[in-house]
Amino acid sequence: MSNTEPRVETSTNNITETIQTIINATQELTVVNETYITSLCNIYSPTIADGFHEINNNLRETESAMQETCNAGDLLKDAFQELSSVFTDYFSISQLGDYFKNALADLKEIDSILSEIRKTDVLSSSQLKDLEDNSFDIANKYGKKAADYLTLVQEMAGAGYSNSAEMAELSMLAQTAGNMEAALANEYLTMTDAAYDLKGSLEKLNKVLDGQSFIAHKSGLSMSDLAEATMLAASQSAKSCVTIEEVTATVATMMAVTGESADSVASAWNTILTKLQQIAAQTKNGAFTDTTPLTEFEKACLSLGVSLKSVKNGIVELRNPMVILNDLATAYSSLGTADQRKINLIDAVGDENAGNQLNGLLENWNLYTKMLAEYSQGSGNAMKEAAKNSSDWESSLNRLSNTWTDMVHKVINSGDITSGINVLNELLNVIKNLSDVLGPLATIGIGAGLFANLKNIGRAKNSRPSHPICRSSYRF
Repeated sequence: MSNTEPRVETSTNNITETIQTIINATQELTVVNETYITSLCNIYSPTIADGFHEINNNLRETESAMQETCNAGDLLKDAFQELSSVFTDYFSISQLGDYFKNALADLKEIDSILSEIRKTDVLSSSQLKDLEDNSFDIANKYGKKAADYLTLVQEMAGAGYSNSAEMAELSMLAQTAGNMEAALANEYLTMTDAAYDLKGSLEKLNKVLDGQSFIAHKSGLSMSDLAEATMLAASQSAKSCVTIEEVTATVATMMAVTGESADSVASAWNTILTKLQQIAAQTKNGAFTDTTPLTEFEKACLSLGVSLKSVKNGIVELRNPMVILNDLATAYSSLGTADQRKINLIDAVGDENAGNQLNGLLENWNLYTKMLAEYSQGSGNAMKEAAKNSSDWESSLNRLSNTWTDMVHKVINSGDITSGINVLNELLNVIKNLSDVLGPLATIGIGAGLFANLKNIGRAKNSRPSHPICRSSYRF
């Protein structure tokens, strides 16, 4: 499509210039004709020979002027044919029909989704109307289809979010910035929101997304993997008083060091937390893990000079997990590779995967602190990544589809998509019937005219020269 605009501009400029030539030639022809008529009126003058000579000269001038006008007509015909070829290259009548059909399908889907959103009673009538009108523009920001955005709104509304439209856009931002599936983006945001009791705060959730996307970008990690690990680890981490910044840096460090999957890293981290907090870990299906190695793990920590508990005002309390890990990392890094105390600590975890992840975290604690600092530097990073990721071919096609569907929507909209669809169907039938006998440009013109009549947005003003000599030159 990039070469189309210059060709259209050139063709239209040619048409404009040619029309001006015709106007000038027509004015000249008018003057010549008036002179010719005057000479005819003077035919009975005393100098008859001179009169005929003048008539003959004026006739030749008239023919010349008429020929110039007709030549300009030919040029105009050629200019319109060039413009027609531009459109037929990119906008054939069959494509036009397909575009209408696709717009109909999109509008029907959008109407269906809006009906489902309406049932949730989360949005008022005015909010639904704004949602319908703005859905195309919002989807275009992220290179997605309007129906995809509205589906997210429907899911967020179903989850009880009063700011479902804004949460849906945040989910779309997460999808685009992190190249993640819609389902993962939704779960990632809603589960993080629930775990840390953020109450659907767009500002706080956007900050999480910015911080994590920045870490993923800087460390070469997959944002989808980081989001999945966060989603699986958020609940246990929040219960253990580990902040979202800390759990982000922790799981990111583990993934970067060990190369394990998000699910494996999150599972290992939840197991490590149970050892540090001496609590039973709840799995996805609601069952609880075995807690028999708890005493061994505490002894292993104490052998490194690190206690899991503290005494405050005579009351024994569990220490913060991240404080414990910081102390363990300091002690752990000071020991030799074969030191039995290191081996005992890892074995005491009671799970090979969790033990490997703990070893990787403690040996790379400096990476953890680096990522923790980077988290706070990520303001605006998600939108920056989304802009880069939404410049591909598929995103451009989605925007083109949205633009077309939105145009059709605005033309037929009468407060209710369904009533307008019937009008558009009639228009499509007319164009289909005419397509076999009319050229592409003529059919497009008819379609545009019908649209204008539908909304009273314009009236066609067509005129053609009636002079028999020139008439054939204007047939295109």
